[in-house]
Amino acid sequence: MPIAARPLDSDALARAAFHTSAPGHRHAEASFERSGRLGQDAPRTGQARRIAAALLRLWGMAELADPACLAVSELVTNAFVHGQGRTVTMRMFVADGRLRVEVRDGGSWTPRPRPVDLLAQSGRGTLLVEAFADEWGVSGGTVWCVFHPAGGAR
Repeated sequence: MPIAARPLDSDALARAAFHTSAPGHRHAEASFERSGRLGQDAPRTGQARRIAAALLRLWGMAELADPACLAVSELVTNAFVHGQGRTVTMRMFVADGRLRVEVRDGGSWTPRPRPVDLLAQSGRGTLLVEAFADEWGVSGGTVWCVFHPAGGAR
């Protein structure tokens, strides 16, 4: 089943600090508190993915749900695994017809992409983001990616 077709958990928004802009504007932010225990933060990645899919359906951009939700999964997971802050914040907004996803871990460090080891069991997340997003990068402590809707400029 495609990600866009899955329902949003009824309490997903209640478990995250979630803010959205006024009707007519397309901007949202969800913050997830870090538990500090290995394995405790894994469900929050799925929660972030469901929030992203619901927002894209609401914003009429469901065609971007699969690649954008893959990026959300990778970036939020990286923030929980490698980050140093107390919260992980996912921010999504639409500007000039393009979707931008930003993830920040709240720490004072700057994430740096590492070389990919194709034989390792993990470490390919940014490679996937690079493959599916139209643009991506790191600014300060924020990792971001941009998606153009079908028929948009690439």
